[in-house]
Amino acid sequence: MSFELSTKYRFAIFDVAGTTVLDEGIVIESFLDALDVVEPRSTKVEQYLQVIQATMGERKIDVFLKIFGELNKAEQAHEAFVKSYLARVRRGEVLAIPGSEALFSKLRNQAVKIGLNTGFSRNILDTIIESLGWQTLVDYSVASSEVNLGRPAPDMILSLVERYQRDVGHDLDGSEIVVFGDTIADIESAKRAGIDARVAIHSGVHTVDELTEAGASVVISSVADVVVK
Repeated sequence: MSFELSTKYRFAIFDVAGTTVLDEGIVIESFLDALDVVEPRSTKVEQYLQVIQATMGERKIDVFLKIFGELNKAEQAHEAFVKSYLARVRRGEVLAIPGSEALFSKLRNQAVKIGLNTGFSRNILDTIIESLGWQTLVDYSVASSEVNLGRPAPDMILSLVERYQRDVGHDLDGSEIVVFGDTIADIESAKRAGIDARVAIHSGVHTVDELTEAGASVVISSVADVVVK
């Protein structure tokens, strides 16, 4: 299945890991590194992994709070997660999903603004953008560390929309925005933000049925399946 991005759309908002950036287990590996720092040789790893899988797309500090139930451990784990993931980015392990950069270029040619939002912190997001050379492709970006509430709350999307409207001088309607993401949290966030076009990427994190039940208007295999009209 494909998604046709027509000329009515003025703003396209994308998730990062699993949507525009390949995630071949790197996020999970960084979570495991963090867990090992806080609870070395823990017997609860499988239990923790279930929480991590169920909360993919959410703010990482929030995930660690759900796992440990206390702020000190959560902050320690988050610091270790950031350190692990940044090291992987700098080693060149984080790559663009095939078709994502071509899609960005097509959208820019159609005067569609591009925004990124992520469950990562700002230092990870900036390092990814710099590593992939996306500085001239992305118009706006927001990290979960910069808003009051992470996904599935709509805060990040609303922040991007506010910045667009301030810069462009045009009040966007929900029908003029399209949001792409590969997790239930992405889709629920877009729904709460009043976005009509909620495009789910079936990356394997969730089933097609789960993404549809969360509110996806369409489910596609990859951003490479987006047709720009």
